[in-house]
Amino acid sequence: MKGMNRLGAAAVLAGMTAFGLGLSSARLEAKGKGNGGGDISAVCSTLLSVINDTSLPQAIRDVAQLGYDALGCN
Repeated sequence: MKGMNRLGAAAVLAGMTAFGLGLSSARLEAKGKGNGGGDISAVCSTLLSVINDTSLPQAIRDVAQLGYDALGCN
């Protein structure tokens, strides 16, 4: 049972890390296009691609869904 707790914690940590890296890279990409970083469409599209990628673990897709909803992407 202890191994399952460690696996769960590792999955959550991996999801949070992937989300953070995706968010920061999308933010840099948005700033590079000359719009000052105010446009969140790049972040939303990155999150949507993570949500739709069925090869990723469900925990990572859940974290991406939370970010997608928090940003008000539609």
